[in-house]
Amino acid sequence: MVAHARRLPRFAMGLVALLVLQTGCYPKVTAPPEPPYSVRRGDEAFRYQDYKGALANYHNYLDETQKDAYTARVLYKAALAEYRLGRYSDTLATLDQLQQRYPKGHWVQVDALRGDAERELDRPMAALKAWDEGWDIASDNDRRKLRQRITSLARGFDDVQLAQAQRVVGNEQVRILLEQQVTSRQPPNIDEPLPEGEGLAAEEEVAAQPSKTPTTRTWYGYGQGPPPQPMPRVAVQPAPQPAIASHATGPSGAEPPAPEPPAAEALAAAPPVRTLPAEIEESDRTAPVASFAPVPAADTKVHGKPKVACLLPLSGPSQELGARSLRGLQMLFGEHNDRLMVLDTGSDAATALRLFNQILRDPDVVLAIGPLRGDDAEAVASLARQAQLPLLLLSQHDGLAGGSVLQVGMTRSRLVATVLQYAMDKVHMRRFGILYPEDENGKQYLAAFRSEVERRGGTIVGTDAYSPRTPMLPAVTLKRWRNSEHLQGIFLPDDVTAAEGVVHFLQRDMPDITLLGVHGWEALGGEGSDGASGILFSNGFFSGSTRPGTKQFVAKYQATYGDTPGSLEAQAYDAGLLAQDALDAGARSRAAVLPALEGHGPIEGATGQLNVTRTGLDSQLFLLQVYDGKVEEVSDATS
Repeated sequence: MVAHARRLPRFAMGLVALLVLQTGCYPKVTAPPEPPYSVRRGDEAFRYQDYKGALANYHNYLDETQKDAYTARVLYKAALAEYRLGRYSDTLATLDQLQQRYPKGHWVQVDALRGDAERELDRPMAALKAWDEGWDIASDNDRRKLRQRITSLARGFDDVQLAQAQRVVGNEQVRILLEQQVTSRQPPNIDEPLPEGEGLAAEEEVAAQPSKTPTTRTWYGYGQGPPPQPMPRVAVQPAPQPAIASHATGPSGAEPPAPEPPAAEALAAAPPVRTLPAEIEESDRTAPVASFAPVPAADTKVHGKPKVACLLPLSGPSQELGARSLRGLQMLFGEHNDRLMVLDTGSDAATALRLFNQILRDPDVVLAIGPLRGDDAEAVASLARQAQLPLLLLSQHDGLAGGSVLQVGMTRSRLVATVLQYAMDKVHMRRFGILYPEDENGKQYLAAFRSEVERRGGTIVGTDAYSPRTPMLPAVTLKRWRNSEHLQGIFLPDDVTAAEGVVHFLQRDMPDITLLGVHGWEALGGEGSDGASGILFSNGFFSGSTRPGTKQFVAKYQATYGDTPGSLEAQAYDAGLLAQDALDAGARSRAAVLPALEGHGPIEGATGQLNVTRTGLDSQLFLLQVYDGKVEEVSDATS
């Protein structure tokens, strides 16, 4: 072997030596380290929109770590979580901390978030300066998104503010955008969008919303879907096509794609990240085009009759839900009452935002009801607060109420809190499992339930997701949870069809386990229930309640439509009741609506007593149980 090596040609031995030498000159390429446990927990909470839980884990990590491969990303995610919670000053403080730890780092999404927070704090020049700084390092795609932010903000400036803004910015292209706003102050003979047309381009990019039409399903051989209900005929005021104002709603939506974490010593020298996060992109896609009509001041009194605008999905996949809500309103206003302006939001948030911009500029509209879809509500709620237009939300979306926005629709967090208050405080349950459909609604309920259980000192023994289209009952998993993890209750945030399969299994194999749910399970009682028990769920309405306002509403609805109302009809009716009460009290401006409701005292509505206070709308949900095949209202329900 040695002799053979000696016979190698000299050039071959030299080549081998050179390769060895060159290999030693290059640094080894290593994968980034595994994220610490607190970062993984924080990211999981962030994905499920449990921003308080995410912050708790991120702060644990940051308290122990000054700078490593994940510090920059964690600081940004913490700032974004604070923004989602409406803590805009904390957002800026966290971004300042990021800048202090990485003085040479510069990321465009950080500038975008800083500007959004400054805007929410009503510091437009500071917001403009942040976006201007991000412009220099942004790609063409990023600049399109920043341009929409800059122009939407500048359109609200007067001449003095525009002059000041031009002095604040340092980039020539941004200064040109501001000069276009000065030029647009001279309106043309006919209404038309600004020549740039960015809003139109953004609208064309809006992705089609997935169909949410319910489908008939079976779970483990049990249960069939409810028969289709006839679509009621409704009279809808056609929506005109006005010129619309632009508005960027700020970060919202899915978790941003995280960049690969660089090594700690190389982070400051790394090239800037040029990708705006997904939540910023989604908000920009709904930016409409410009309008020359000003938004009236909140204390501007109407010249004619004060009107209530209603935004509902009366076409598209959610049209049946919208029509049911409209029925509740028409019981109060009548089909042709000139107080009510009904607008069809269709099936996407861009339409809702365009229509909301329209009613903002109608000086006779003093109050709005809706929207019903969560995406639509998220798109318009912040705009309503800024314009101080009272908005009575019918959506279940959490975290949108505040200021001039009142939450009439039942939210996921309130439904979960109502059922857990009784289960944990009265029944002393502590250990829960969660079965949930692997869709957006199921994930949001998962996050809300997990957060509320942990806040109350309980334990989640396990979770199991299933496909919404082909659910399979995990019988082995449920038995293991009970035998090994001392399971006491199962939370199932799904419809009555999915619940039927679980009920049959629990009654037969695990009768000691309680099934917990949220709204729409009344059909589990009555004929065909086989004496089912151990079912507890919350709802925004119960037609069999003994509450005086509920009994009156049910009787009136049945006399009008010959049918039994549900939650959608009841909540829309209550929103209309609040609106009519404000108008009857003499409110003739937007600023007078909430004081009129606050001074009235409790109102007896379809869902019980409604009380408007300085902190929002106070109402009580319904807590229901199925015992021996009968649905009963539990008197210990809380809001």
